[in-house]
Amino acid sequence: LKTKSMVAEFALAVALAVARGPAPFTASAWERVNGLACTPPMPLSETGANILMIGDSISMGSSGYSLFVQNFVQTATNGTLAASIQHGGGFGNGGQMASSANGAEKVKDCMGNATGTLKPDAWSVITYNAGLHDCDTREFVNATNYRQNLHDVFETLKPAASAVFFVTTTPYDMPLVNGVPPYPAGINMSCVLEYNVIARDVAAEAGIMVIDLYDYVEEFCSVFPKDPASSGYGGNYTTCSIQTTGLHFFTRAPQPSGQQYTGLAIASSALLHVPESQISNATIEAPPDLTTPPLGDCGDGPAPLSTKLPNVLIIGDSISEPGSGYGPGVEMILENPQLQGTGAIASVQHNGASGSNQAGPTTNGAACAASWVGADNQWDVITVNFGIHDCAPGGDGRPNGTIVPLDQYTSNLQKIFSVLHDHLAPGGTILWVSTTPVGTGAEAPFAGKGPPGWTSLGQCIQDYNAAAAKLLAGTPNVEILDLHSAVSDVCGATYDECNLQLWSNVHFTTAGKQFCAVQVAAAVAPKLGPAWLRISNATSP
Repeated sequence: LKTKSMVAEFALAVALAVARGPAPFTASAWERVNGLACTPPMPLSETGANILMIGDSISMGSSGYSLFVQNFVQTATNGTLAASIQHGGGFGNGGQMASSANGAEKVKDCMGNATGTLKPDAWSVITYNAGLHDCDTREFVNATNYRQNLHDVFETLKPAASAVFFVTTTPYDMPLVNGVPPYPAGINMSCVLEYNVIARDVAAEAGIMVIDLYDYVEEFCSVFPKDPASSGYGGNYTTCSIQTTGLHFFTRAPQPSGQQYTGLAIASSALLHVPESQISNATIEAPPDLTTPPLGDCGDGPAPLSTKLPNVLIIGDSISEPGSGYGPGVEMILENPQLQGTGAIASVQHNGASGSNQAGPTTNGAACAASWVGADNQWDVITVNFGIHDCAPGGDGRPNGTIVPLDQYTSNLQKIFSVLHDHLAPGGTILWVSTTPVGTGAEAPFAGKGPPGWTSLGQCIQDYNAAAAKLLAGTPNVEILDLHSAVSDVCGATYDECNLQLWSNVHFTTAGKQFCAVQVAAAVAPKLGPAWLRISNATSP
């Protein structure tokens, strides 16, 4: 049972941790209790998507990622992308689910089904994690019981949500001390590795999807120093910018926000499985300005690059540009986590700076790429997309019925990428973002207006996406974010209209722009590990 003293102890521990910033974390007595009850959820939304996260201090309120997910998914969109985001037991002290022991009973309370009357699929998405506490030498749950507990939890959760995820248990920094590995909060890292394997197996057997938060953290932290001697104990990196000393991610500025970082992995996966019908099409922004500048009008050059943060450049058309696109959402997520004094993950700019931000077709990109990156700049990540303007008949000053031919499109991309490669910082990445799909309602104005062999705007986009992927496959320092597939996962392989997009329009609603922003930011963030290692080394005494 939770006592007032235990609650007070945990609240004080969190308050002191927040005040101190990065510090070793010691589990409170309350965290070590296996049989915690879970406070029932707040009333669910009847008009929009409901997302529930269940877990321990890696996900709960002040120490975890859940409030951050709520902020950039629910609050930032005024509830249009997800109407209600909750953490099991609340965002505060009641949200600590500890180990998997009694897990099935605890999650019944967390999701509001203690009486067995919860409607099927009442929740849009539920994510669940247990693992750190199971590996705690003071709460230890053996492998056989852990496997059975997860099976029971998954079978309990499945009827309650349209989609259920297991979130893998996160790694932690592990320097040896006099040849002996540390056990933060009594937790053995080799147990974490073993139990993640078990969890993946049980999830596969139960038909439960997995968000691999372990690998997402490792992708960022793997470039940081390692202690080879710790490998026999399951150890890896000895320090990492997004993680405090010990288990947690409540870093403080000037370190990047580990809570925002881990939240991106959760949100980007969860949003792919929110039913489209539960997303609001409401949008408050003015219709996008579709005017394309003349060829060679590149807007302004970039602002001076940050010396304290990694630098990210977004190159794209009105799907990403400020006003009509997702660029400002990426900037908000990576530059301004907004909660608890946490630090920015990166500095973000869009091509054209304070001038025209419209990249237009690849013909314009080939003419402007050098201007957009800046003569002497080196970027840590550059995201780039071209496609809709190349495929639109008669657009961008071309004669009616003409598009940018496919061979010219790929030739232009080669020229663009050659320039971008020359302006990557050491360890930098170019992220090709595939062109987003269009519904048949948005295709209608272009019907019958293309050149011979051109069937539709949507088919042209798919063909050009495939050509770009083939061109860039295996190219050093280039990775692909398939935003086309991400949108299609929600809207459908073919569709007339979709709540992520404005009616009969290629552009996105408030919810749709933030959906795209989350996908892009989640793809960019892991690529910033080399830059943060460089920054950390430069600021070390």
